[in-house]
Amino acid sequence: MTHLSNVVTRKTAPTALINKGLIYWLLLFPIISCYEQPKNDVIEPSILAHYFIYYCAFCKDSRLPKPSPKPKLRISQNYPRLGASPMSNYALAAGTVRALYDDLNDSTVKKYLRGTPNIYGTNIFPNSYPGQKEHNPPDIIFIYESSLKFLEQEERPSDYIFKKDGNSDISRNIKMLFPGYSVTPIAKEALVFFGDKKNPVESLTLEEVRGIYSGRLNNWLELSGIDEPIVAYRRDIDSESERFMLKVMADHSMQPPAKERVVNFWTGYDRWHTIEYRHGRNAMGYSFRMNIKTFVPIKDKEKIKLFAIDGVTPTEENIRSGKYPLSETIIALVLRRNSLGGQGEAVLNWLVSPEGKNYIHRLGYVPL
Repeated sequence: MTHLSNVVTRKTAPTALINKGLIYWLLLFPIISCYEQPKNDVIEPSILAHYFIYYCAFCKDSRLPKPSPKPKLRISQNYPRLGASPMSNYALAAGTVRALYDDLNDSTVKKYLRGTPNIYGTNIFPNSYPGQKEHNPPDIIFIYESSLKFLEQEERPSDYIFKKDGNSDISRNIKMLFPGYSVTPIAKEALVFFGDKKNPVESLTLEEVRGIYSGRLNNWLELSGIDEPIVAYRRDIDSESERFMLKVMADHSMQPPAKERVVNFWTGYDRWHTIEYRHGRNAMGYSFRMNIKTFVPIKDKEKIKLFAIDGVTPTEENIRSGKYPLSETIIALVLRRNSLGGQGEAVLNWLVSPEGKNYIHRLGYVPL
């Protein structure tokens, strides 16, 4: 695998602040410093804030599609609280709010919409950590089926044990905490691998993927392709697809990601940022299918193709049936079904209706 650890050094200039009420930031700007992100051609949200910005339920520039036609179900009071974990499911929660909830705005919606990278995040699952005060979890949480299996385990790893009343260890077993919980399968998501459209390689085995990212396979010629080095890009360490990829690699160690050094114009300080993907005939990258379908600009999508894995292309049909090997089922977890209320039941029913499935498809997920 080719590494680009110090390919480019760029100096960046600060963004102009035109709001006179924030003029003092001009004085603080050199001290705080501002860094431009490296140029990436097939982008995806990489930090928590990106999801709240790009998938904002009611923002003018939200990348969530508007439902068309407008759903018949409208909710204007007693809003069910929706949550998502990991953040790759946040677009499903925020999209549902965007499609169904009336009379809310960017500020007021925060009470009814939550997201966290970790199912034990303090704004999703109650009493996740020592000393955390009891709070009401979301009415409906969009999580992976594998996360539910983890929650159902009889024994928790030591990291997930907390002290109750200061003297007894309590396992974070969902069956014990919420014996009436219920589960509704909603959609599927998949990790996909892609490369340049001009690359003659159409399919890779899972072991070949691991070989590429571990550094064992370095040239496309080894895979019946062109005689050029494989430039295998990784995602930012905080991105959800990178976390999924680490699971795919299993016991195989990954080669370090390509980095770019970015220098601040004012302070001279530098940082190293991950280069997540740049177009090239010998390039390879990965992301969630939902991201490729709805988030990546068309001009970039037209330059790439998705590789089949173990001979199976990541089509909706193959992902839904389970033939494609790198997929996850997204479920709607209701912790307290008996207190969900009529509005919550209506949301669940809409998600599995033809109208709801059509919107889930437009979000880029595979509806079930």
